[in-house]
Amino acid sequence: MPRHLVTGALVNADGVGRLGTLAGSLLPADVYCRFLRARGEEVLFVCASGEHGAESEPAAAARLAAKLGLSFDVFGRGSSPRSAEQTQYFARRLEQEGYIDARPTGQLLLLQSRLAGELRAWLEASPDWPTRSICLGWLDRGLKDWSITRDLTWGIPVDRTGFEGVVYHVRFNAPIAYIGATREWAEARGEPGAWRRWWRASDDVRYVQFMTSDDVPFHTVCFPCTLIGSREAWKLADVIKAFDPLTYYGGRSPATAGDGVFMDRAIELLAADCWRYGLLASAPEGGEESFSWEALAGTVNADLVETIAGFVDRALGFATRHFGPAVPSGGAAGCEEELLVARVDASIEAISARIAALEFRQVVAELRAAWVLGGDYLERKRPWDSLEADRDDAALTARVCLNLISLLARLSAPLMPFTVERLLDALDVAARARAWPARFEIESLGGGHRFSPPPALFQRVEAADVERWRARFGAPELAGAR
Repeated sequence: MPRHLVTGALVNADGVGRLGTLAGSLLPADVYCRFLRARGEEVLFVCASGEHGAESEPAAAARLAAKLGLSFDVFGRGSSPRSAEQTQYFARRLEQEGYIDARPTGQLLLLQSRLAGELRAWLEASPDWPTRSICLGWLDRGLKDWSITRDLTWGIPVDRTGFEGVVYHVRFNAPIAYIGATREWAEARGEPGAWRRWWRASDDVRYVQFMTSDDVPFHTVCFPCTLIGSREAWKLADVIKAFDPLTYYGGRSPATAGDGVFMDRAIELLAADCWRYGLLASAPEGGEESFSWEALAGTVNADLVETIAGFVDRALGFATRHFGPAVPSGGAAGCEEELLVARVDASIEAISARIAALEFRQVVAELRAAWVLGGDYLERKRPWDSLEADRDDAALTARVCLNLISLLARLSAPLMPFTVERLLDALDVAARARAWPARFEIESLGGGHRFSPPPALFQRVEAADVERWRARFGAPELAGAR
């Protein structure tokens, strides 16, 4: 079984909260990592802040990431001592190998053109990457050499005589910060060499990069050229998942709308899981996508409130009213249950396959369809109508629904970790039973297992809420509005 190294787009101090960075890198990466961990696989999820400002800024970004449920294993800083040391090390190695040209103007040029053949071989070995054709197009037009330094008062300094006041370009340094952050993580664990099993001794590591389209040129050209040109055995990406831009009502970036749609403000409006689900439901992975408050409200109300919470409330409410706070015994599974099991098992396979394929909008669609199966089953059985005539069958229906909620919650955990934790706690599901399910077992929570209905899972977004948010963050006039 391979180990999984996952990196998300590096962020500025406020960058964790940008909707585009969240929807187009960090949330998909987090869902993927949570899925892998739920299946018992070893994962290292690495990110860092790309700033060069106050040390308190990345700490604030890390706190916001925790509020959003971003489960980084490593969160470092692009300007940390280890990142600076690693950047300077690569520059020296590249020069030793003949891939750096020190220009009389006081700048360092990375001779990417000399590495074009090896870069092409790496790209052509990955035929399924959506970004592959773009990168090959750059090579076909002739790969340009690139200045990896600039004259600035901030940044990682070029550590050589005659280059005073010259720093490394942030785009050169940024991906190297993944390695620097992992080194710091290893040192903090008291295992200073542990980073090597991910970045050097890594034959059994599968490396997946998540990024926005802006990061593609540097992660698919400059960074691999740096690693290849060092002539050392560094780990190159196996898969690159890039996302298209997310706009605000088809125009401005969400970061510049009104006073800025940043998550440190927006998370005050809706729970983190509403943002996680809503942004992934329209993840910009097949072209540019547009964010709107109306669309977000529609997704929250239709999927989270009506479909998911609606089924949970009806099923747990019925079970509690008529059988008390324990899973009821009685009744034998019949054709309806067999049909449900087959459909749910198919959903487990479909959701697993979609996450593994990094198709996140389809993940949401498959998950929504799985929750619909629960509501449809309950409506077909209508146990409230047969309660007096066949109490055992009504007990069976309640028991199946409770077990289905437990299973669907586990399938939903990568997308909605906070909500699922509350729901599984209410069902008193043991920690060892919260792993990714392989199949639907309708008797997993057996008769007599005690539970308690959870508080409301989600709150409906009202029209007045949307209008208030439109006014606060700025939004175009609605068509037909006076």
